Amino acid sequence: MKRKILLAALLAIVMIGLCGCETASPIVGKWETGDSDHIVNYEFTADHRVILDQRLDDGTWQRLECSYELKEGRLLRSGYESDADGCTEDQVPVIFHINGDELTLEALSHLGQSQYHRVDAFTCSNPAFP
Repeated sequence: MKRKILLAALLAIVMIGLCGCETASPIVGKWETGDSDHIVNYEFTADHRVILDQRLDDGTWQRLECSYELKEGRLLRSGYESDADGCTEDQVPVIFHINGDELTLEALSHLGQSQYHRVDAFTCSNPAFP
């Protein structure tokens, strides 16, 4: 009898522990694209922040830190102000596909797709945030 109670208690502890484990989304990590003239680096964090560093055509860097969520197979991220260093409250729906270490993003409001490659460290990073 004691053995059954001990086994049940042990099983309950294991189940509670497993319920607390959350698997990281496959989008979490660092992704980069671009050539030496125009570089775009994305970092998606487990706490639903997205950090975008991009080197502009004039050689300067821009960093935006916004938020994202994954919902019904879509990436919903904060909008980016094109003429400011901030994010909007609006959520922009983005179709995304991950195939191994390749990420494809396609904003529903724009034509075309962007391809990104998963990296451990960015090849060329924003010098203000090494």
